[in-house]
Amino acid sequence: SFGIMEGDKIGLIGINGTGKTTLLKLIAGIEVPDEGRIIKTNNINIEFLPQNPDFSKDATVIEQVFKGSSTNLKIVRDYEAAIMKPNTPKEEIIRLSQLMDSVGGWELEAEAKNILTKLGINDFDAIVNNLSGGQKKRVALASALINPSDLLILDEPTNHLDNETIDWLEDYLEKRKGALLMITHDRYFLDRVVNQIIELDGGNIYSYKGNYSYFVEKKSEREESIIATELKRQNLYRRELAWMRQGAQARSTKQKARIQRFESLEDS
Repeated sequence: SFGIMEGDKIGLIGINGTGKTTLLKLIAGIEVPDEGRIIKTNNINIEFLPQNPDFSKDATVIEQVFKGSSTNLKIVRDYEAAIMKPNTPKEEIIRLSQLMDSVGGWELEAEAKNILTKLGINDFDAIVNNLSGGQKKRVALASALINPSDLLILDEPTNHLDNETIDWLEDYLEKRKGALLMITHDRYFLDRVVNQIIELDGGNIYSYKGNYSYFVEKKSEREESIIATELKRQNLYRRELAWMRQGAQARSTKQKARIQRFESLEDS
């Protein structure tokens, strides 16, 4: 059980196969849990970047970026589509331009193109399906960043990015408002961006209020504590086993309790 609050920037940690990506999909609403509950506030907007994004057939880069369902994005998408068609009536262009004015569409469009450029995508009218795998992932990342969301979920966002672009993304996420939940194998990126680590380990969740370096330190302390506790248990078991072998008899309440404690140790 855990919660995500506004302003949380969370890195999800765990070895391969522990269910990290599945957990992200459950929170994003892409998959349904077999048991348990995911409770969300009303009207919350969640944006999810999967490891292997799907793309609309024949969509251009700019169309893919503005794929969201919000009114603002729909207006920008309609405007971009209209100006791409040579036979669009002038009245329709004017109408859409006025709508762009009313919803801040020009700023949204400019921000999207700036993000794409920062991510190394300069041909906004290119067909996404014609791009390389790395370029497609960058387009999907731009779409996730530009779509307004209360919770941004990113699965391996630094894949296919060079160091300069990773530095830009780090700065962008640090300044971004709203909550962030992500998986990444880039430990340096985690260290600089997140303020909380959630570790999936053996079907359990462990939460650490700090960056990756803090997590490493505290996990080491937790594991040392577990080892120390287990050593104490084993030493106690050996002592009680020796006592039992001496022929312990449950003649008193104290002896009965000690035998029961030994049986509990043996079962643990």
